[in-house]
Amino acid sequence: MSFDNEVPAELSRILERIAAAIDQTGKLDGKSVVRPNGWTIRIFRLIDEGTHRFQDLQEQLGISRNILTDQLRTMAELGILRKVQYSEKPVRFEYFINHNGDDGPSGQPALVRM
Repeated sequence: MSFDNEVPAELSRILERIAAAIDQTGKLDGKSVVRPNGWTIRIFRLIDEGTHRFQDLQEQLGISRNILTDQLRTMAELGILRKVQYSEKPVRFEYFINHNGDDGPSGQPALVRM
């Protein structure tokens, strides 16, 4: 199944930035491939529309905690999202789209599946 027609333009630009950063590591002779899965697209859209907290994302998506945690972690590690702490007790975070690219990947695997 291809998600190419469903990928928001901003997410496509971020994924292209990640692929370029991967290519600059010299680990591949050809172009890197960074493709989002269906959850990645849905999460990105909700965050882009203003939903930033884990609980709100989980409720709107109807996704299990462990899958959402893994998706958010991967998206943050790749530099797609910024993770910002908003509470100390309990420790809680909000997620925002990383438009500036300052936290982009370095030395990421050649093929990234999200």
